[in-house]
Amino acid sequence: MSGFQTFDKLLEVVASGTTVTTTATSAAVQIEGLNKGYHVFHANLNISALVGTHDASNYYTIQILGSVDNSTFFKIGEEIIETSTGKRTIAFNNEQIAQAVGDGAEYFKITTTKVGTTATGITFGAYFTKG
Repeated sequence: MSGFQTFDKLLEVVASGTTVTTTATSAAVQIEGLNKGYHVFHANLNISALVGTHDASNYYTIQILGSVDNSTFFKIGEEIIETSTGKRTIAFNNEQIAQAVGDGAEYFKITTTKVGTTATGITFGAYFTKG
């Protein structure tokens, strides 16, 4: 199989210890068979540091995006990181993927976006798991 990833191991999307100061998007990963059967997937986030003042008006969003063709991406899930570090999970299933993206979605990536002015950095890692 060319380029496909499977869930027989953790699928890292954002390397642990990655720091984002404005907006950043990971490279897309191609995953086979998410539309076969019913499965729940997780984007596991490990937030290790927040820099600057983070509050209800100054924060980072982390979004899971999916695509059928690796060019047009749609939001599947989102987590808002306002005030604390630690582990977070964004759960999603293949029905949500089909509703947001369409049948046959097999490209996935994570986008981190800064909101406001006083939140000046976030350090984290992210990986996908099934189950």
